[in-house]
Amino acid sequence: MTGDPNVFGLTAANASLMDTEYQAFVKAKNTEGRTMLLDALAKLGKKAAPSQTNFVFFQAGKPVEQMQTYFAGKGFTIGRAFPPYTDWCRVSIGTPDEMKQFVSALPGAFA
Repeated sequence: MTGDPNVFGLTAANASLMDTEYQAFVKAKNTEGRTMLLDALAKLGKKAAPSQTNFVFFQAGKPVEQMQTYFAGKGFTIGRAFPPYTDWCRVSIGTPDEMKQFVSALPGAFA
C-alpha cells in the first residue's frame, strides 16, 4: 500500500467530472483549433491522420527535426519523431490565438 488516498485530489477530480459545462467549452475550443489546423494543412496539400483528439498528426514530407528547428524559431515546440513516421509531425492544439499564430507560420515551414 502506498498510503491514504489524496482527499483533496479526489475531491478536485470529482468536481472536474461534474463540470460538464467546462468540458463542453474545452471540447469546442479543441475542435476549433483542430479544424483551423486541418484546414490550413489541406490548403497546403498536406496529409493528416483523422483526429478527434487534442493534437493533429500530419505528414510534413521532411524530417521532423527540420520542422522542430523551424517552429522553434517561431516560438513553437512540436512533438518528437514517431518512427517509422519520421516525416510526420505531432502538433498539440493550443488556444485559438495560439493556433492562429501557428497556422500563420505553417506555410514558411514548406518554403
